[in-house]
Amino acid sequence: MVGCAKAVGLENAPARASVILASLPITGVAFTLADRYDVGQNETLSNILFGNVLVLPTTLSWVYFMDAVNLFETASFTASTSSTCS
Repeated sequence: MVGCAKAVGLENAPARASVILASLPITGVAFTLADRYDVGQNETLSNILFGNVLVLPTTLSWVYFMDAVNLFETASFTASTSSTCS
């Protein structure tokens, strides 16, 4: 997805979001098809379980990697000490 983001000219936050979204599991669609055609439901449920268990470390790994190589930098936010609400 990194190559696709660069190929279409995405930069910074939109490119980072596309890479993170591409790392998420898509097993929900597979389960819908398995349920509809009554084939492979147990295998699909196992796939959903493992996909959900692995989604957090995979996503964190991609974020760490993009930060480590300064790929698709994001804006840094600073905390403000003054409140605009009274």
